[in-house]
Amino acid sequence: ENNTIVGNVASTTGDGRGGGVYVQAGTVAVTNNVIANNQAVNIAGGIYFEGAWSGTVTYNDVFGNTAPNNSDSNGALAVSNISLDPLFVSSGSAVDQYRVAVNSPVIDAGDPASVAPGTDYDGQARPIGPHWDMGFVETDGQTDLALLMSGTPNPIAGGAVLTYHLTVTNNHGTTAIGVAVTDTLP
Repeated sequence: ENNTIVGNVASTTGDGRGGGVYVQAGTVAVTNNVIANNQAVNIAGGIYFEGAWSGTVTYNDVFGNTAPNNSDSNGALAVSNISLDPLFVSSGSAVDQYRVAVNSPVIDAGDPASVAPGTDYDGQARPIGPHWDMGFVETDGQTDLALLMSGTPNPIAGGAVLTYHLTVTNNHGTTAIGVAVTDTLP
């Protein structure tokens, strides 16, 4: 539960099926995951089902996977699954680029009856909101930014140059996107 499975390729060295998840046999529970932007050279870039299997595939975001046949899945997915852009922030370290924006559709979209892990990848308690988030981290949809402005020299003499120093600190685990600082000078 609660994985983010992104950017994998099922190539011709295998059978080219199931770029994100390959379910072959047994009992499985695939819940609260983001399965996005994977590809398969044959069938089902997202989730591939084969053989005698049982279980549940619910409350997942299966989006943007590619394959010549059945791009996201070769089987019917439960109504609780969605296929919406998870809105990855796409910047920072290998881990940070798969965090989601504060307006992501995967926030609070997980299984309300989930017994998912009590903490996320960052060790943050989950759930934060009324439901678990889909994917590897919980996001509360908020940011906590602080701005410190100072200038030198202070005081400034007539005709002298004032240099502004702006420091923006994100005091929250959620990546802030589209941050802009505007200051109207007198």
